[in-house]
Order: sequence, then C-alpha cells, then structure tokens
Amino acid sequence: MKIILVEYKSVASTQDVARILVEKHGFGEGTVVVAEKQTRGRGRIKRRWSSCPGGIWMTVVLKPCISPHRLAGLSLVVSLALMKAIKSFTGIDTKLKWPNDVMIKNSSGEFKKLAGVLVETVLSRDKVKNVYIGIGVNVFNKIPEVLNKSAVCLVAYNKVCMNKRAVFLRELRTGIIKVVNRDYLSLKSKGFKYYMHKCNRVLAYRNRLVNVTIGEKKVQCRVMRIDTDAGLVVKTGGRSEKVVAGEICEI
Repeated sequence: MKIILVEYKSVASTQDVARILVEKHGFGEGTVVVAEKQTRGRGRIKRRWSSCPGGIWMTVVLKPCISPHRLAGLSLVVSLALMKAIKSFTGIDTKLKWPNDVMIKNSSGEFKKLAGVLVETVLSRDKVKNVYIGIGVNVFNKIPEVLNKSAVCLVAYNKVCMNKRAVFLRELRTGIIKVVNRDYLSLKSKGFKYYMHKCNRVLAYRNRLVNVTIGEKKVQCRVMRIDTDAGLVVKTGGRSEKVVAGEICEI
C-alpha cells in the first residue's frame, strides 16, 4: 500500500479531515492525515481525546472492499501494531485493553492508557468501502490534570532529549504506519484467528475482576480471553459469556 502523508499544524479532527479528502477530493487507500494538534479529537463513543502538541495524532485511510466480518478485530490488530512499534523504538512492554487501547502497567500494578484506536467504517452494498483508523499516542504531550490517574505519556518511561523529540516523533509515527499496513494486509488474508493468540498473550486484566459496561448496564466479571471473532469472553455468576461491544473499567 502506497502511503500518502498529509500533514497539518492543527485540525479539529484527523478523522473528519480524512473523510473530506476521500469523499470530496478523491484521496485513496494509504492516505495518512497527521496533525500536530487536534481541537476536537475523539475516541470511542464520541468521547473527547485531548490532543495537544507533542503526541501522535493521525488517521489512516483503508479501502478494503470486503465483507465486514473479515475485518473483525481490526481495532485490536491496530492496537497490537502500536504495541510492536512502541516496543521496537523504546523497548517498553505494553498491554492490550479490549477492545482498542494500549496500556502501561505502573509499579503499583495499575494500568494507565498510553494510546487508543478509533475505527470508523463506511459500508456500500454490504461491503466495507472505506475505513478511517484514528490513532492517538501520548508521547510528549501534556496530559490534562483530570486524566492524570488514568492516562500517561511515553516520555514518563522513555527519556528523550528535548532537541531530539521532533525526530523521535517522526520516526515512531513512520514505524507505526509501517506495522499497521503490514498487519492490516495480514488480517485481510488470514483473518482475526491468526491474531487471537497474540492478543491473548498481552491482554490486560486477564483473570482479574473488573466492571464491564455494556450499554447502560455494568457487570462485575472476570476477564478470561479474546475469542476468534474478537469478542471478550468473561466469567460471571459461574458461567462464561461473550461481550461483543462494551468497555472494561477497573474496580
């Protein structure tokens, strides 16, 4: 896949800019929209994502033209790609929080969010026409005080000289794009089952009691594993259940 990098100083959202470039200006697969800052960055469930200068904020455009079930687990696979790139550049081990976050476990055993993935799709005649993969990585950016207990920046674990930070950001971003491209192509050809065991090896909260929010309902359960269809298998009330859409919260 040929990469076309489109860079901005500041945008409302790289997701929105990518949609405009594709749908109104004919940009194709491999377009990557990058911004130094987002003023209205968003994550899942339209939550606001703080995107100050110093982080990696970008959207990768895919045009797979395949049935939706063949892209099951895409957010998990992209999260794995982020983890690989971070490990390659920093040596830091991270964990995968189902369904789309990259976490760091601190010395107290608490998980903090380092990066997140947002996958938005456009369907046409029962096939996935366009995919917009939003990627946010906290690197050197300032974390809002209200998020200090739940989020963290890479610089807290990997010190980089101030005059080398711009180079580090570019190189890490390039590394992420390469791994995302490679793993996306593998997912298309091999399916999510190929990645299931990889996901389970690095799954955060495995065998721990958590709260899982499903719609308006919150259920206390034990995280068991990720299944072949990218759903989360949990144990509650002595029986196993599969969660296909929801969110894990620490107790």
